[in-house]
Amino acid sequence: MGDLDSSHVTLVDGSVLESGGQILRNAVSIAVITKRPIEVCNIRAGRQNPGLRWLFLLLVDFVPRSQHAAALELASRVCCGHLSSCAVGSTEIRLIPGQISPGSYEADAKTAGSVSLMLQAVAPVLAFASNQSELLLRGGTDTLFAPPINYMIEVTYKNTKTKVCQLIMLMALAKGNSEIRCGPLTLHTKTAIYVAEHLLGVSYLIVLHINYVKLAFNTYFVDEYVFINAINSCTVLKHNSGYSN
Repeated sequence: MGDLDSSHVTLVDGSVLESGGQILRNAVSIAVITKRPIEVCNIRAGRQNPGLRWLFLLLVDFVPRSQHAAALELASRVCCGHLSSCAVGSTEIRLIPGQISPGSYEADAKTAGSVSLMLQAVAPVLAFASNQSELLLRGGTDTLFAPPINYMIEVTYKNTKTKVCQLIMLMALAKGNSEIRCGPLTLHTKTAIYVAEHLLGVSYLIVLHINYVKLAFNTYFVDEYVFINAINSCTVLKHNSGYSN
């Protein structure tokens, strides 16, 4: 795809771990922020219908559009980038980012595709713009397999105001060592870690904190215990210098 020398493009395998749209959104966000050309292959390989998702509207009219394609095109416009092979059903895309430009942007999934997932792809990018921006996103606000819009308002937005949103990405971009304490790692968090390590060359160390629960009691002269363990929290550490732009 394209004329860019393949040695300058970082290849991301979309079939790794969660194998869905999350790895695509993470990869595009980091690529735009760091101006790193990427090619994502095997997009949504773990899904029943691989590739950039398509939807039926009212189960009658086929609409060749998706929140994945809309989010990619929006991210490309925000950075004045060059996007290749962004078509519904495509299993690979290439993005050559440019300079992030603040402004007013619109995106339309043309279906009930999740606006929350579209926002996940572009909000981290606009956080690195030189000025404020405005987004008008059209699509579904409460859809399956995506955060409802109320979650984005009450949780994501409030966390963003306190500077604790997208921590894995921010740890990768920051200079020096970083450390956070969190709950058990979800598959989405592991995906974010994989993308950050793959694209930016940083390394994470995961320390598991395990609770031991006593199930038995003392018998005769020996204290007999049966323990089960449960991971109730983790510490995520980034040890190297991180990406510097």
